[in-house]
Amino acid sequence: MQSTGDNTASLNLLNQATNLTIEQFGDDHMTTAQTLHQLTQAHFLVNDIPSACTTAQKAHDIFKARLGDDHPQTKETLRNVELLKVVIDNAERQKAASKAQLDRIKQATKLGGLNKYKRVDDKGNVVIAPPTGSASGHAESSATGAANSTIGAKGTLDVDELVQFINGGGSGGGKAARGKNGLRGKRRTGAKR
Repeated sequence: MQSTGDNTASLNLLNQATNLTIEQFGDDHMTTAQTLHQLTQAHFLVNDIPSACTTAQKAHDIFKARLGDDHPQTKETLRNVELLKVVIDNAERQKAASKAQLDRIKQATKLGGLNKYKRVDDKGNVVIAPPTGSASGHAESSATGAANSTIGAKGTLDVDELVQFINGGGSGGGKAARGKNGLRGKRRTGAKR
């Protein structure tokens, strides 16, 4: 079933097989350990990593008790346990980092961090941008400097227009606007002609 991609049905079948194996052979039999080893993979394939780790640990304990530490089956199940623990630790660290980032965003919002930068543009979209005028806390060097500034002038263009502007097409484009140092052809990518 795993080869056909039906991982949920495979997990259900292996759960039933494990329960039957435990009933027939007991908790510490080699057949139970082998079934638990297969069940580990089924848990992993449905992304139930904690259950996969628990099952792998049970299988490892049986193999270790029955076969010893040096047996290949014992070593393989130990590697599985170690890898699954690393996956769980990484997931917990990532979850904690996401929570910390969310807490920082909430704290900044409580302090008025992003709210003071919200405004509505001409098209009715909410935009995060510094406030205009002297209330922003940024002093302009002169009134003429603010009037002549083109910073942010292209902020209302759509993506295609911005790409055209960045590529130099916003000033009329063409060969004449490119200049003698303009890049074109293969030189743009760094390849030799």
